Amino acid sequence: MIKIKVDKMEYFDKTDTSNWSLLGYLRWRLNFSDFSNKLHEHRVFFDLVKDICDEGGERGERANSIWRDFK
Repeated sequence: MIKIKVDKMEYFDKTDTSNWSLLGYLRWRLNFSDFSNKLHEHRVFFDLVKDICDEGGERGERANSIWRDFK
């Protein structure tokens, strides 16, 4: 069953930080009707990661690690 729309931050809220990845995010997003295209979703993923970097704590550290690996 395909869900209609989703808050894209939900991936990060419901997925253990050790499992965060671009590939995991793209696979998760494929389940929703508002999935646009991989390039757009790639940008959204890294925009969300940048937002999470400012949170601090475990989530912020993991997001910073992903961001550093991306650069």
